[in-house]
Formats: sequence, C-alpha cells, structure tokens
Amino acid sequence: MRDPLRHAVPMRLPTLVCFLLLSTSLAAAPYDGWSAAGPWGGSMERLVASPDGARMVAIGWKVYTSVDSGATWRMAGDTPENCHYRPMAFMYQVPQQPVWVDDIGTIRMLCNASFDNLVPHQHSYYVESTDFGATWNAVITGTGNVFTALAVDPADPHRVAAYDQNESLGGAVYRYESGDGGATWTSTRLGICGEPTDGVMAAAYFAGELYELQAGCIGAVAGGLYRRVPWGRERISPLNEFNDESDHSKGLRIASAPGRLLILLGKSFGRSADNGVTWTILRRDVVDFEVVGSTLWTTNGTDVFVSHDLGDTFTALAGTSLDGFALGSVRRIAAGAGNTLVAATERGMRASASGGAGWRESSRGISEMYVRSILASSDGALLNVGASTSTRPVSKSIDGGATWLPIDFSDDLLEVRALRSIPWANPVGHRLLAAGASCASWSCQSTAPHGAQTGLFFSDDDGLTFSPYAAVAGLPSETSQERMNIVRDIAIGAVPGGGTQVYLGTSARPGNWKVMRGDGATWQPAGVALPTHGSSAIEFASAIALDAAGNGRLYASVSSTGSLSPFPYESGVYRSDDYGSSWSLASDGIPMFMAGSPARMPMYALHADRMRPGRAWVATQLDTLNGRRLGAVYRTTDGASSWQACGDLPDEARINAFAQVEGRPNTLLLADSGDGVDSGVWVSEDACRSWTRVGGPPALAVTVSGQGEILAGTYFGIWKRAYASDVLFGDDFD
Repeated sequence: MRDPLRHAVPMRLPTLVCFLLLSTSLAAAPYDGWSAAGPWGGSMERLVASPDGARMVAIGWKVYTSVDSGATWRMAGDTPENCHYRPMAFMYQVPQQPVWVDDIGTIRMLCNASFDNLVPHQHSYYVESTDFGATWNAVITGTGNVFTALAVDPADPHRVAAYDQNESLGGAVYRYESGDGGATWTSTRLGICGEPTDGVMAAAYFAGELYELQAGCIGAVAGGLYRRVPWGRERISPLNEFNDESDHSKGLRIASAPGRLLILLGKSFGRSADNGVTWTILRRDVVDFEVVGSTLWTTNGTDVFVSHDLGDTFTALAGTSLDGFALGSVRRIAAGAGNTLVAATERGMRASASGGAGWRESSRGISEMYVRSILASSDGALLNVGASTSTRPVSKSIDGGATWLPIDFSDDLLEVRALRSIPWANPVGHRLLAAGASCASWSCQSTAPHGAQTGLFFSDDDGLTFSPYAAVAGLPSETSQERMNIVRDIAIGAVPGGGTQVYLGTSARPGNWKVMRGDGATWQPAGVALPTHGSSAIEFASAIALDAAGNGRLYASVSSTGSLSPFPYESGVYRSDDYGSSWSLASDGIPMFMAGSPARMPMYALHADRMRPGRAWVATQLDTLNGRRLGAVYRTTDGASSWQACGDLPDEARINAFAQVEGRPNTLLLADSGDGVDSGVWVSEDACRSWTRVGGPPALAVTVSGQGEILAGTYFGIWKRAYASDVLFGDDFD
C-alpha cells in the first residue's frame, strides 16, 4: 500500500477547496462464498484496453476487468460510495474516458458523485488500483467538485493529469498534475466556468506535451484546443473545423497516433499533422474510435469501419453476428491482443477475433440487469429470469446459468417482475407467464397513456419467444380506464372440479380491479374492485399468495402511489375466502404509518406457507417517521385474522421477496436490498423468529434450486452459493 505520508504533501490549492489525499483501501464487495451466474450482458458505457491489449476495463453501473482481451470478465471491488460512471442527461458531465489501465494491472480512474434532484452529493474521486480492481485507493477526494478529464502519458505513465470543476468556488476549473504516478500533486487554476460541461472535457499527452480540449467558459477562457507550456498554457486552435457540431456530449476524446493528433468532438472526428494547429475532418458519424499504430477503427454506433492509413480511406466491416447475438448499439470499441476487437454495447460486450469482421457475445462475468424473478426447474438446470432491462427483459439458460440464450421478446415489456409456469396443452406441457411493466419507468403508471400493452406476456415454447395477450383475452389495455399496464405478481392455484386458476396483482386507476383471474387464456376481474385511494392515485396489488388449504383463500397486499392524505381506505393485507370474488381487510397487528392514519407502509413481499394452511408472512418496506422504524416482517398463523412482528432485522433492511425451502416448513429466506452493509440474503430456520445473514449483493429476489443452491436476484444479475443447514424441525414457532 502506498505510504500515507507520501500523500500528505502540501498542494497549491485555494483555502476554500477541501481536498484530501488518501490511501484508504476500498476492499472488494463482501460476497464471499457467492459467485455470479448471469444473465450475462447489460448496457455498458466505457471500455479501455492496456497497451498490449490483454487487460481491459469495462464500466456500466459497476467496474469489470478482463485479463484475456475481453473473453471473460470479473466484477471489480467496490469503489467509493455513490461513484457513478454513466452519462445521464440530467446529471453533470461524466468523463468520456475516465479510466486508464497498464499492462501489469494498474488502473487509474475518475468517478463522480450521484445526484438527487440535480443537487450534487459531496464526493468525487480520483481512484487507483494496483491489483487490477480488487481493491482501490482513493487518492484524491473533495467537496463540491466534479472530475471531468483524465490523461496519462503513454511514454511515461508516471505523468498523470486530472481535471475538475469546483462548484464551491463558482465553477473554478483546476488541473492536477503528478510526475510520480500520483504520490505527489500540484494544482493549477485554469479559469471559471459556469457549468461543468464548459470546462476541460478531454485531455491527452502527445509527443511529451499535454493537450486539453476546452469548452467555452464564462470570462476570458475561450473554447478550443490548448497545450500546456512552461508559463501556463496556450490556445493553439479554436477547432473551427468542428463548429458544425451542436451537441458535443456524444463524444469528447483526444488521442495520439504516430505523428498525428486525433480529436472526436460531438460526432466529428478529425486528424492533425501539425500538433493541433489545423485539422482535417475524417468522418462526421463517429461515436468512438480506437487506434493501434497506423490502424484506426471507428464506429457510428451501428457499424464498424477500419482504416489502415490513419483515416485516409475507410472500409466498412460486415459486423456479422456469429452466434445469434446482434452487435447492437455500440458505445465504445477497444483493440485487444492479436487481431481482437471488443465493443461495449447497450446489450453487453461483443468481441471479434478478426478485427471487426464477425462478432460473438463476450459478456461472461458481466451482468448489468436488475433480476426481479427467477423460475428454476427442480434440477436447477433450467432457469428463466425476469429482469429490468429494455433489451433483455427475459433470459433463459438450460445449463444452470453457464450459458444464456437470446430470447425473442417484445420491447413493450421493459421490466419483468414475475415469471410463473402453468400446465398447458402444448408441445412442452406448460405455458410461461411474464408479468411486469409495459413502459420505460414506473412513473409511467401515473402519466398519460402511451401504448396498448397490458404488462402480461406468454410463451408456449419454454421461454424461447414471448407474445402479448390479445385484446380478446379480457385484459384491459393501458389506454383503457382500468389502465393495467403493470402486472406486479402472479399466483397459481387449483379450482373446485379441477383445472388451474391464475391470479394477477395489477396496478389500476381508482375504483377499478387490482386483481384479475383467469385460466391462462382469458381473464376477468376477480370480484369487486379493491378499495380506492382517490382520483389522483394508482393503487396496486403488489403481491398475491394462495393459502395452502386450497379452500379458495387468497391474500393480497394493497398499496397506493398517491399522497399520504386523505386516506379513504386502509392499505395493507386483504383476504378473500371465495377465490377472489370478495375481499376484506385482514391487517390486524400490522402498524399504521402514523397515528390517526389508516395507511400502512407498502408491502412488496408476501408469502403464504406452501405446506401449512393459515400461515403466511408479509414485510413492510423500510421507512421512518420521527425516528420510528417501519420496515419489518410480520407473520400470521390464523389465516390473516391477526399478525405478529417476527424476528429482528437491521434498520436499513428493504425486504423485496420471501422464499421457502421445499420440505422444510420452518426454513424461510428473504431478499434484502437495503442500503446497509448487511443487505443481501437472510435465512431463518425457525419460521422467522431469528435471522442469519448469508450475504451476497443487495437482493431483489431469492429462491432455492433443486441442487441445493441459493439463487439471489440482484441489481447485477443472479448470484449463487451452496446452502446446507441443520433445520430446526422441532420448533414450529406457532
């Protein structure tokens, strides 16, 4: 580890700038015993390769590393809390190329704080890893600043320059330079800029000189290309050749090639042979580029082009998909060892062994998907996974997650919250149901209709393709008054006389049905509409469960997106004793949100014991009011006539789902995505009286496979671990 005293040297900084030079080691995420299991892929934003092409770093919401030119990947350890690397339109500028890696595994990277309602959190970082991402040192951290650019001299990697814009000083732009690999730093104030997107947005070393791409600033600092000189810096070009570009956010990069300087500004890509004084525009459709020697690759986001003469001529590459995974929308490209070319796309990583002529899926180890539902076969080999992603809302594996198949799915369903299987007269003997949101975000449930999908799809070929239910099936479309564009849960049970009854928990406008029922082909409202909150709210049955007695008893947790006042009904758990024909409140023992209010906290996790009639568990979501903790687990043993608090979990717990181990009535698991370090999967072996954390990433879903593995759906795909335990059969806690 770097000597802390070497980081304590004085910096020439204004007294109002609060920077710390640290050597704090940021250890890898505490997922001991757990391993990533896919689905592989997800939207990737950044990609960079070491000089020899063997090591690569890719960035989505997390940082991933590869030692084999992108063939396989591994999630890096956690960087500082709230660091973000992805560009967002409503956030301040994120560096276009915020990461650098060398041939032996040293990584230097910028990351900025997250933003809530456009108010910056108070941390941004320049971080370094000397063990290829396993641990990180926060070399520079500050208050009120946004890092915008990073440059490392390829001829002397000890020379580093980082740029930030300090909001606490009215937008002052600073350059930080180190000549000893980050052990000591000096700073130079470059000017005042009104917005972070007006500062130094890209930088690179070329022929030993430091070049800076400067946007226009308030005051005397004009936009253009600058070069660092002993007495300061000089503007060497206004970059007028690029002035037709009105949107520079698409691309901002400077790079060097033999005898040439290259700039990507917006989508205009130029080359200079006279150290940046004059420029020749090579292409005006470039999203990213890569250069190795005299070979130059560019991408327009769809196709890849190659030039072997540094841009004098370009050849379009076929971009053929070799394995069913299309190249997709390309964000970044990087050259690996040999003739390997790797692309970061909205669907994950793609690799070409022929310099871009043919592409294969290459995302193993990367999963940037919120997995909210896991449907596993009894032997654990077949996995169908529902996730929050517009590109792959459903994924399928036939080998326990070792490989994943591309699924033909309508993009109208963007977030799958539940996957269930029902018996069906088709070649595979069952029909898969996928339920979720048919809009880009959950906020669409309270905005004007924009589509006609219902949020429920089916598959009759074991999950290879999915289709929406037709209007004749009886499901209200999103444009109807019922507005059932979000289906949140599915419950399946038998009906008198034989057959299968399927129940859907939905989001609906006031006064309309929150529960639908059907046989998997057609649907109708389940009895009378559940109680309504008011004209401006959307109520939803967030979870549905069937009692093990098989006597027509159902439980549904009902919540609302409306404001806290007024409350014309009691939110909470409702019960039906006649297969959903009528419903009554059954929440005695679950506390109200506040004194005098009939509302309870939302309950997204509800589970009825599959083996013991009358027993069920429900969890209220974490929240506090006047210091009161409201997130907890409650249990009933009398069919929801009464509920009791059950077990003690951390205050930060955010409970999303339960799972019960088959044949072990008192073994219960829960998925916790809370903000604390103790989130993940918890297990109780005494029906919830006590809980033991088994770890893993923050969890959104959980199940146990037939192979005795815990499968946790997380913000980053499925994570799994073996599970074995001495179960307390004698203590029923009844």
